This record gives sequence, structure tokens and C-alpha cells, in this order.
Amino acid sequence: MQSPSPVRRVVAGFATFAVLTLLAIVGSAPEAGAETANGRMMLVMDSSGSMKEKLPGGETKIKAAKSALNTVIDGLPEQQLVGLRVYGAKVFSRNDKGACTDSQKVVDIGTGNRPQLKQAVAAYKPYGETPIGHALREAGKDLGGEGQRTVILVSDGEPTCQPDPCAVAAELAKAGVQLKIEVVGLHVRGKARDMLKCVADKGNGSYYDADDAEDLTHALDKLATRALRPYKPTGKPITGAESEAEAPAIAAGDWLDQLGGLDKARSELFYTLRRTIPGSTIHVSASIRTSADRDSLRLRIFSPDGVQCASTSDSQVGSSGPIIAASLAAPGTRDWDKSCSENDDFIIVITRGLDNRGGQFAGDDTVPVEIRVIEEPPVVSVDDLPKSQDTTEPPKIDFADPEKITGGQSFAQATEVEPGGSYSGTLVPGEVQIFAVDLDWGQQLSASARTPVLSKRLSQEVRGKSVRLNLKTYSPSRARSNDVVKSRDGAVLSSSGTRIDAITAPVTYRHRESYTDSKQGTSQSGTYLIAVSLQVDDGKQYQVPFNLAVAVGGSVSGAPVYRQGESAPPSSPAPDPAEPTPNEPSDDASAGSGEPPASNPGGDTDPGGAGGSADREQAGPAVGTAAVIGLSLGGIGVVAVIAGVIAFLVHRRSG
Repeated sequence: MQSPSPVRRVVAGFATFAVLTLLAIVGSAPEAGAETANGRMMLVMDSSGSMKEKLPGGETKIKAAKSALNTVIDGLPEQQLVGLRVYGAKVFSRNDKGACTDSQKVVDIGTGNRPQLKQAVAAYKPYGETPIGHALREAGKDLGGEGQRTVILVSDGEPTCQPDPCAVAAELAKAGVQLKIEVVGLHVRGKARDMLKCVADKGNGSYYDADDAEDLTHALDKLATRALRPYKPTGKPITGAESEAEAPAIAAGDWLDQLGGLDKARSELFYTLRRTIPGSTIHVSASIRTSADRDSLRLRIFSPDGVQCASTSDSQVGSSGPIIAASLAAPGTRDWDKSCSENDDFIIVITRGLDNRGGQFAGDDTVPVEIRVIEEPPVVSVDDLPKSQDTTEPPKIDFADPEKITGGQSFAQATEVEPGGSYSGTLVPGEVQIFAVDLDWGQQLSASARTPVLSKRLSQEVRGKSVRLNLKTYSPSRARSNDVVKSRDGAVLSSSGTRIDAITAPVTYRHRESYTDSKQGTSQSGTYLIAVSLQVDDGKQYQVPFNLAVAVGGSVSGAPVYRQGESAPPSSPAPDPAEPTPNEPSDDASAGSGEPPASNPGGDTDPGGAGGSADREQAGPAVGTAAVIGLSLGGIGVVAVIAGVIAFLVHRRSG
């Protein structure tokens, strides 16, 4: 595939700028139906008579709720669309007319309404009944039927009216997969707690207990933050084929496909890849977020003549976190084989439910699979670069003076952290939070996560269980980079506190030649990712406070010199929108053969040779002509087309 011409790159740049500018203008007006990247949010607050009761700490529920809500309002991004609805605020008794429809939207959904939100919070008082079901149904209408929508419900008791809130939550969830109902129960027990938990479960959300003002403030603040950052797989849509013959072409960039479950349709996908730079290193990764107790991915890359140039896998068994990422570099350890080092065309195979050790396990659902391809130019002299380096004494970690933070829910949404930084947050069972930090050549990363001595309530929640806290690091190409010997990257939560550490080797170009996975994962400079996660706990939801500290050590050294005219690839590549993606592999591939070295040690990278052809015969039936799916942007697509035309005319005039 030829590189885009300078004209096309200029047009693409102008088009991108125009699109972003127009979207910013459109997004700045809080009109009805306006949408932001964070979606729309409706806060639903209990104003029933029971809210005048006191919490164990002596503060009334109403006062605690007002304080917590103000904290949420202060923390919302300016561009966030949010509104407020209350229930039980106007009709006193169930015997009075309208008691079971007593719910009002007191602040319309918008972005410039923070003063109105705070005024409404100050004004509402505990008064009437508890028509939760009706309030939820009305909140659904407030949010509309499209886009990402979130209801955050705070309640202190059982509903006193029909309809059944749990049934309404199921009804709303069925009407839109992008709607979540998050629930905080304010000092509730028994049937009331069970009902509120059912609302969260049926509404695709989570339930949280709050027994005092501090609990409530913490829960609401975190819920609002998490609601703004749901997991969003990213990449240019592509449809991989179930056979090599139909494999579409893929290039450097971030891509998004759908991967089937074990023994299901599309559980193995094929793509073709063409080098655009002679002698380059191809970095490929595939990652999914799974809810299965056991899941795995296998990633392989072949030359057209059947030589397996690299193979890797990643798996989890329920306790190691919801993200599975398999990453490899080609030619990597097979740099002696011309089929891998000099050939221009490759076949990429992604398999769900299969790992390099013969394990076969996966969920039976179809999940988004994010594919990252980075093409790194060759260097002037590999021999002049440092050889493989062992992990040195890690830089010291400092947990002092932590800054409040919430990590991203996916690789693309990672929250930036600073070397030497100390941070605090909370995790709920089944959650992963991802952070990003830059590493240069010769530097190494040390990250630590710890939990404090748990409260009595939390200790009771985790007692006798094996709820595991995990910490993993990933390279710019999303390769696992924890040094398995130096790191203690997972441990079961302890009531007395838990600490885990993830340490990498120094970033070294020639680590791509290593047979050790963790060293291969430190062969690129750029943005490294830190994932902190908590194991699922039988559907239970509670918040575990944690601290994260990050340190970067080592002197910057050993930077490769790329061949003239080439530069290092970006850490976060993107397919060029001006370049069409071909669906067929080129027919001018040059497949050579080389003699292997005298010894070829095995390892986790499974660099198998001729055996790769047999592995490829596991492919399922073809699904017909596979093609790259065009990115459907709806109304935004119209803006993009207009912007592209404007950019082209601007370029023509400037020429």
C-alpha cells in the first residue's frame, strides 16, 4: 500500500481540524437532544418523608444527600449534560391525589445549569411518599431514547407506590443498551436493599450501600465519575474473515472488530498486512474486555508461505482482571528467517478461546476486539544498541500526599499520571482503571497499588473470600511488560491492608529479540499503561479505597537511530482517513527462506516454524467476501463530508 501523498495528508489534516471545530461549535449549545462524548445524565433524588430521619452519625439523611449532591455537581465537567429530578416532594400522603405520580424534573438537562442545580438542591425538603418506579420512568423520558444515558438514583427506602421499580428498570434497559441505572441505598436494609439492588441489576448498573454522610458523598461522587467514563472500545471498524482466502487488508493504526466466543462463529479472524517500510518491525496486539470466568486470546502472524513469524497468547481465569491483551512483534525472534524479516506481506490470525499452551476456554459471547498495528522503521545499526538488559533496582515509590483520581475504563481512555505521582481512588468488584505514563529509552517503570486497613463493614464483605487485587503494565503496543520475577502484581484483599507492585525492565530496543515475554514488552519507548483491577465478587458491589504510586527511574540512553527519512512511530497510531483500505492482499509478495541458527530455544513466544501451517487449518468456514466496514457517523458524518470539501477547497486555493 502506497503512502498517502502530501496533498492527501494536507486535506486530511484540514478536514480533521474542520470537523473538530464544527463539533465544538455544535456541542457548545445545550439544546434539547444535544449530545456530548459523556452522554446525558439525570440525578434522581429521594424527597420522601423518611429522608428527615437521622443517620448513625447523627446527621439527617436530607442534609447528607444535599452535601453529597453538591459535591457531584462541583465535580462534573463543564460540558456534561445533566439534570435533576426529585420524587415525593409535593404530595404528603398516599391517600392524597397524585401521591404516586409525585415526581418533578426540577432542572432540565443541560450544560450551563450548575447554579440552578445547586439552588434546587438547597430548596428540596423531605415530605411525601416514595414513587420510585414512576420517577424512574419519567427520568427515562427525560433522557430520550438514544446515546449514552445514565440515571443516578438515591433512595432510603422501599417504594410505596406502583409501578414496581425493578420492572421499570428492566423496561428502560431493554429499550436502550446504552442506558445505565446506578443506585445508592442510603442506610437501607432487608427488602428495601434487595429492591434497590434489583433496580441496579436490571438497569445494567451497580448498587452501593451508604451508611453515613461520608459514604454517600464518596459513592455519589464516584458513581458520577464512572458514569462519565464507561468502557468504550475504539478503532476504525473492520470485518475480519473466517478464512485466509477472504482476509481483508489491515494497516498501521487502531482497528475495531467483533470476535465470537469459543466454538462460535467468528471465533477466529484473519487479516492481511503489508509492510510499507522495508525491514520494519511490525507490532500487533489484540485486546478484549471479558466478563467470562475463564477467557483467552491467541495471536499469530504468518508469512504467505506458511512460516509462523511470531505467536503469543494471554488468558485470565476470573481473578486476574477483565482485560485480555495479546501482543507480538515480527520478525522478533525470527529475524534470521527471510520469510519474516524481508517479506512484505503477512497473515494475522486472532483466535478466541485458545492459548499457546493448548488451553481452550472462553466466554460464549461476541465481544469487541481492539486491534493495534504499529510499523516501526529499521534502525541504522542494531549492533550498536544495548543488548538485553535485566531489571535493575526499581525506583523508589512515594505514597505521600495522594491526589484524588479516577482511571480510564479502557486503554484509549487512560488517565495520565506523572512520574513520582501519588494518587487515591476507589475500586468496585469487576472494575479496571487504567493510567498512562511516558517512558523513554533506558527508563524503567515502577508502580505500586495498596489498600489501607479496611473498615469493619468492608472487612465483613471480603472475609473468607479470595477477592484479588491486580496491577499490570502494558507497552505502547499493549504488550504485557511486568517483570514476573521482580513484580508482585496480584494479591488477595486483606482486612489489614494489601500492597502489590509492577516493575518493568529498562526500555531497550533489542528486547524484541528476547524469548521472555516481559522483556519483549519493553522494546518500545512511548506511553506505557498501568491497569489496576479488582476481581468480581459474586455480583456484589462495594467500594475499596486504594492508593497508586508511580515512579520512573534510569537515565535516558540507548535510543535507536532510525534510517534516514524515517522517524519513530507514534504511541497511539490511527489509520489515515484519506487512505482507502484495500480488501485484497497484494500479489507481488517476495517470500524468501533462510537457514535457522544452530539452536532455537523455545519460550512463551512460541516461534514455531513449519508447524504454523497446520495451526492455520483450524479456521472455520468462510463467511463470504469480507470487507472493511465504513465508519458510520450519522449526522456527524454529514459534518465531516462538508468539512472535507471545505478543506479541499482551501487547499486548492492555497495552491
